Amino acid sequence: MSHLLLTRKNSFLESKVDFSSPEEVAEIKAFIQAIFSRKGYTKSSSTNVDLDRWSTWFCVRGEAGEILAAMRVVEKRPYNFLPIEQAIICDETPLRRYAVENYNTADWNNVAFSNTREGLKAAKQCFALAARFCIEKNYDMVYGFYDLKNPAIVKLYSKVGILPSEIFPKLVYFPGSTLNGTNVELTIIEITKQTLQNIVSKI
Repeated sequence: MSHLLLTRKNSFLESKVDFSSPEEVAEIKAFIQAIFSRKGYTKSSSTNVDLDRWSTWFCVRGEAGEILAAMRVVEKRPYNFLPIEQAIICDETPLRRYAVENYNTADWNNVAFSNTREGLKAAKQCFALAARFCIEKNYDMVYGFYDLKNPAIVKLYSKVGILPSEIFPKLVYFPGSTLNGTNVELTIIEITKQTLQNIVSKI
């Protein structure tokens, strides 16, 4: 994995970083947490599984160095569980989780951006940065999820052709994760190789 890669594009500064740069990872995590908290999300402890060893973080900063957008890609390995594998399937008794059998896959998650015009531009650029990374890694499929009650994320995903998963069609949740006190139910998404190419070409 790369340690830290900085690239200037347009008026933004892009960075790609892994667990070997703990200070920047911590800053990115704090930004993501602040954005989610501002929107009314409370994350449960079940989402705090340490996946840093298999994670690459992406960040886009403004001219003053402030973070405008960030996200994470987690690589699947035989000895880890992606976030979509950790979530519980809604309305299932007994409780069940999905399993990803293909190890040449990844999970695209923790997408957060400032609620400004610059933040939206930075989010799109962050998407392209992550998509290029996934193309270089040649993943067979990239998964993730979004909350249908978060229209900004849904609109952004839809614009670049990211669709709900056909392989994992049911809603999932993390016990204790809420939005303004209401349980959060998440839609799993699939990002194909073609969609990754489309993201890079459109943005």
